[in-house]
Amino acid sequence: MKPKVYIKTSIPSYLTAWRSRDIVTAGNQETTKEWWARREDFDLYVSVFVREEVAAGDKEASELRVRALDGIPEIEITEQVEIVAEQLITRASLPA
Repeated sequence: MKPKVYIKTSIPSYLTAWRSRDIVTAGNQETTKEWWARREDFDLYVSVFVREEVAAGDKEASELRVRALDGIPEIEITEQVEIVAEQLITRASLPA
């Protein structure tokens, strides 16, 4: 059985973005591309929220991000998922 991996917005963003001049960001982009080449080793999942986020912004860039997620199944947003998400938001020290 393959490990399951939830794909968050940063993955298609790093994967499809123009090469950054910032060394840390460029490193993240390269690492993401190397990992993406091995994506068949994992069962990938995405949420409707990530699909909405990657579709926003510049038309050409968003089309690349959306295409990167083609064929990846969406996780079901259940009541339990909503409860856990709410707890994370209220208990974690996240900015508004």
